Amino acid sequence: MISDCAVNLTFADAVTVLMQACRVDDSARAAFEARLRQLQRLGVPRPDGTGTKARLDYGLPELAALATAMRLMDGFMVPTLAARYVIERWSELTPFLLVGATDLLPMAWRARRPLSAGSIALFA
Repeated sequence: MISDCAVNLTFADAVTVLMQACRVDDSARAAFEARLRQLQRLGVPRPDGTGTKARLDYGLPELAALATAMRLMDGFMVPTLAARYVIERWSELTPFLLVGATDLLPMAWRARRPLSAGSIALFA
């Protein structure tokens, strides 16, 4: 069951959000969508086991996984390797993503789950 506060976007809405997050111009939408479809074929975001024909809804974890893979590709990582990093190392990447979004997280969430900014991840 999805919470009323959960983010639950269609692919079209997810593309719009990700383009803004990755600072991609609207004129590049077709190419951006093609990259996202490529990442989907490579397993990002990971399917939840509902079947290959089921429509995927995009929540925060899915958006973060796709955005992370896109940023890795912006750093000249080939799509297959970017997808592999996100799939195989998601548990190691998640703390960096959360620390980077600390200012945007609700105060109640931050109080329950304090995040330290002692480590950084740099992909260049």
